[in-house]
Amino acid sequence: MVQVSEKYAEALFSAAVSLGCIDTVAEDMRAMQQFAQRLAWYFKDPRIAGSEKAELVSDALSNLLDQLTLEFIIMILKRGHWRYLHSTADEFMRLSDEHYHRVAVFLHVPFKPEKEMLDKLESSFREKGLIPEDAEEITMQTIEDKGIVGGFIAFCNGHQIDASIRTQLTKIRRAER
Repeated sequence: MVQVSEKYAEALFSAAVSLGCIDTVAEDMRAMQQFAQRLAWYFKDPRIAGSEKAELVSDALSNLLDQLTLEFIIMILKRGHWRYLHSTADEFMRLSDEHYHRVAVFLHVPFKPEKEMLDKLESSFREKGLIPEDAEEITMQTIEDKGIVGGFIAFCNGHQIDASIRTQLTKIRRAER
């Protein structure tokens, strides 16, 4: 079953392609995710009507957002679908990356890896088909996570690869039972 946020993202992406403003809308959606995080209490308040929330966004952001993004945000506010903003924005970014043949890999590691290690991981992800052959741009973003004792957890093209020591030990314990 297709999620509401996926439908929203597909419609917004289609309009952005038609208007030639994919990058602008992507930037706007990232900014709206941050905006929504800071004002979550306001947008979640059921006592405030969607039209009032839409008016606030229109007044505050009409000079900062592309017209398409602004109209989209106002529409979801009026429908009471603010809760779908984050997942819609994430899906829009995924569609944008797919359109431009970009792949972002988020690598959670206990320490910053050397370039040689990143190159080996990229090669391994390509061999496993996690990075498409037509990928023109690959970004490896490392996130230092002190909760990971050893190994890594990677998020690549909608897949999670958990090669952390903790997970490997858990698998061994389960196999021994």
